[in-house]
Amino acid sequence: MFKPVKIVMAGLAHPHGISFLKDLLKFENVDVVGFYDEEAPDAAVSAAEQFGATAFDSLDGLFEQNADLFLTAAVNDRKPDLCIRALKAGLTVAADKPFAVDLDGIDKLEKALEGLPPSRFFPLFTERYVPEVIAARSLIESGEVGTPVNMYFVRPHRLNPARRPGWMFERSRYGGIINDIGVHDIDLARYFSGSEVERVLSAHTANSRYTEYPDFCDNGAAMLRMASGASASLSVNWLTPEQYPCHGNTRFFINATKGEIDISTTADLQARVRFCSDSRPPQYLPLIETDLSPASDLIACLRDPKHIPLVTAVDAINSTRAALLAQKAAEK
Repeated sequence: MFKPVKIVMAGLAHPHGISFLKDLLKFENVDVVGFYDEEAPDAAVSAAEQFGATAFDSLDGLFEQNADLFLTAAVNDRKPDLCIRALKAGLTVAADKPFAVDLDGIDKLEKALEGLPPSRFFPLFTERYVPEVIAARSLIESGEVGTPVNMYFVRPHRLNPARRPGWMFERSRYGGIINDIGVHDIDLARYFSGSEVERVLSAHTANSRYTEYPDFCDNGAAMLRMASGASASLSVNWLTPEQYPCHGNTRFFINATKGEIDISTTADLQARVRFCSDSRPPQYLPLIETDLSPASDLIACLRDPKHIPLVTAVDAINSTRAALLAQKAAEK
């Protein structure tokens, strides 16, 4: 019999939260016991009815349920406070990105995490679990392509504004496109290079299509210098064409000292990893079969205090701080 895991959730602003909750509930002896949403209490009631749980009218009431895990997909500007309160209540925290909308928020979250095990805060940086990313990272670790020198990330998304909440078009609540979307690529730059972001070299944001939302930017770019000496360039946008067959054509390209890697993670079009090195001609890399997922990794953390997840609190803080610095540089 597996150790029971009790989940409470506060903040249902983004569907990522409920989607991840469903993944967690697939595991044996895992249950959700309560929901709370200060800004959208009806959403908490609906979720409680859907999952056979209780809707609470206060965060304190939620924390009194003796739960193991606190899950949040709240409006971005609310996340630091919610996460800090949950940590102080003794819960493990899982949060959808971004985890803050400004440097003050991420600094406060980092301070709250001081002295806690690395698994106490679980960031939903799902890209590290993508088979193509796992395969590319394994190739780099093998030494076949040498050391990454230049990394390029392209991440388009479809906006469909009629289906988006109003807070997304408020800069102070949303946090900006680089902080929201680009943080994935900044985390991958750290992951592939094995080093931290040393400096934001340049950054840019603009509103090119959805000009009816004056406080919103639908595209952005940044160039970073890593501590290893590598560079990372990222381009993010909400400009996927309406007739495109999927959410966006996400691509990564890595130039290294002894080879190169071309990665596509867009399953609808043909996800794959193609590489070439000094010793091997261009070829596709077999993907690595694994049962590891964000949900399985988090459940392992909750059931084994010694388990170190693929993505830790340090990754959450360092990747987010770099994204916020790039966002700030773009808005000067």
